[in-house]
Amino acid sequence: MCETTETTQPESEVDARQKLRERWAHLGLVLAGGFWNFFTSPLGAAFDEANLMTYPIFATLGTVVVQPALCAVWGALATQRWIWRLPSGAAACTFLSLTMLGLGAPVDNLAVNLLMFLVCLGGLAVVRWKFKVRLEVADYALPQGRRSSTYGIRYLFLWTSVCAVLAALAKMVAVGTQDWFPSLDGIAAWAFGFLVLLLPTVWLLGQLLQRSRPRRLAIALTILTAPLVTVVATLLLYRQVAISLFWREMYLALLFVGVGAMAAVAVVAMVLRWAGYRIYRTRPA
Repeated sequence: MCETTETTQPESEVDARQKLRERWAHLGLVLAGGFWNFFTSPLGAAFDEANLMTYPIFATLGTVVVQPALCAVWGALATQRWIWRLPSGAAACTFLSLTMLGLGAPVDNLAVNLLMFLVCLGGLAVVRWKFKVRLEVADYALPQGRRSSTYGIRYLFLWTSVCAVLAALAKMVAVGTQDWFPSLDGIAAWAFGFLVLLLPTVWLLGQLLQRSRPRRLAIALTILTAPLVTVVATLLLYRQVAISLFWREMYLALLFVGVGAMAAVAVVAMVLRWAGYRIYRTRPA
């Protein structure tokens, strides 16, 4: 009897710690992303197109611009009801966008990132519907459709995100804006250009979070497609900026952005796997 008690107690403690990771990992990533954006986005001002040594700055900025796509992954693939997924995903995207104070006018950032979020969300929603894909804690990913207690705090997560957005809006008003009426065609061009650029990054997240062990060959092929996809993104964005050197000033910069985005996705995937989350396919009813 004594031996049973001694073995059960550690298992209970491990289970409690696991539930804490399940409940707070995603919120912790959002808050950490906000702090990261606030401190790193001003680095863009240090870029000098004549100095190749400053180009790695774009890798740091890549960890920032990928965040709307990550919010869309959560909003589209999590197992919450859509009435909770969409507001929480949009609120997280808005909060993260408004902490990018060093990347230009806050309203421009917000408009571009929300458009990226919505388009990516729509595409992933089709993937969710067509291929029955879900992002869930592995222990609860059952064909019977059992729901995880991870989302028992969805109210807290939603309203914490809303409060964070309001705080970010207040800070934006205090700092001021440069342009309250950004060009719609410019917003669309930047949003779709970065969506194309981040396609391999989003696919990489799926590879890293699959239920089985990630396949090295699939990861390598995904990474190798990034330079080719970057050419397409560069063609889409080339006319949006006043530069003369296509390959050096535009392609190389966007390639570094893609590298940084993949590094950010690798960190996010590591945290989510540590918390028990996996991307899996449900069985057809």
